[in-house]
Amino acid sequence: MSIFLKEFNYNTELVKMKNKYGNSYITYGLIGEERVAFQLKKCKEEILCLYNIILKVEDIKVQFDYIVISHDIIYILEVKNLLGNIMINKDLSVIRTIYKKNRIEQSGMENPFIQIEYQIKQLELFLNSIGYNKKVRGLLIMANDKTIITNKSSYKDIYKYEQLNNYFIKNVKGVKLEREDFVIGNQILKNHLEYNYLLVNVIKDNIKKQYIPIFKNKVDEKLYIKLIELRNRLSKKINCPPCNIYTNKSAELLVKNKPTNKKEFISVPGFKKKKYNIFGEEVINIFKNK
Repeated sequence: MSIFLKEFNYNTELVKMKNKYGNSYITYGLIGEERVAFQLKKCKEEILCLYNIILKVEDIKVQFDYIVISHDIIYILEVKNLLGNIMINKDLSVIRTIYKKNRIEQSGMENPFIQIEYQIKQLELFLNSIGYNKKVRGLLIMANDKTIITNKSSYKDIYKYEQLNNYFIKNVKGVKLEREDFVIGNQILKNHLEYNYLLVNVIKDNIKKQYIPIFKNKVDEKLYIKLIELRNRLSKKINCPPCNIYTNKSAELLVKNKPTNKKEFISVPGFKKKKYNIFGEEVINIFKNK
């Protein structure tokens, strides 16, 4: 089974983004990284996983979304949660197509393959500096459900996030990790440079390291916490990432609207009949019993 030496936690990362960027922080990328974390956690193959690693290599800081260590290869996972279709040209330039109501928009984007090549080189230099010579491979992971990848043959190491589990089953093939792999993982963790974030808005009781929005009263804050606890339980019950059930922002909307029946529930933006059939009554009970 997968082992996380440094784990992803959506709510902790959300707090960090909040404190780094203020009210303009972007959570979209975190949703993609959470989806990847979910796939890695359910992987039955023996792999070591490290999330959001920053290494200083030759006086340059390099950030990795995920580093995954298997028995023979170290994988770098670069996660992109992009809207639209992604077309890869033969020269590995990337064109993104976004379909809007009345038009189609095409644009280039920062080349992720150049980024991955650089990350591979820097991680290989780091491994050499600690006395190890292990093969490094980069995977571009598309974490948006609606993204379509065209002309994938131009670059084979690009996958949708839901393919990760099968990818590691196919490539690890049940081979166990060796002592050396754990040494490498711990050396990476030891040399990781954590951002110096000031963590505020963190509660210490109901949910560890949970970002709490600013509410007008304690009752609304407690309702929000109950919604996050419900989301975590549902995530385990129906085997899907918490953000696929509802996001933190959607939980805030529920608190604001306080639905106590089906009609009120499905009138909240983002909550339709399908979600009501899955967990609507449980949400409504939170507000009925406040």
